[in-house]
Amino acid sequence: MPGVLFLILFLGIAGWIVGKGVSQFVSNERSPERAEPVAVVRKIEDCWLDPGTNVMQTTLMIVFDLETGEIRCTVPARIYREIPEGVCGTLTHQGTRFRQFDFDGRTVSK
Repeated sequence: MPGVLFLILFLGIAGWIVGKGVSQFVSNERSPERAEPVAVVRKIEDCWLDPGTNVMQTTLMIVFDLETGEIRCTVPARIYREIPEGVCGTLTHQGTRFRQFDFDGRTVSK
């Protein structure tokens, strides 16, 4: 009986994670592409051990401060390194998808 409960719990959590990802994808697809003035508030490096492969995984995010609140964009390592904290510029994004950031006469794009 404990095995059945574990399986139900595991499938429930897995379903919630997949549902959340699909929901974010649909939300981004429905969002228009926008260019807005922003400030880079902070950069986040989230590391975890993938239990399936025993390999350390890292997610890199940049938090931008918009007039309407904050937005977190997951970015590749190259973009994460090129954009410093504290700078102001223009962020082009579609929902939480990073497209481009213009600051100090530079352009960093995906």
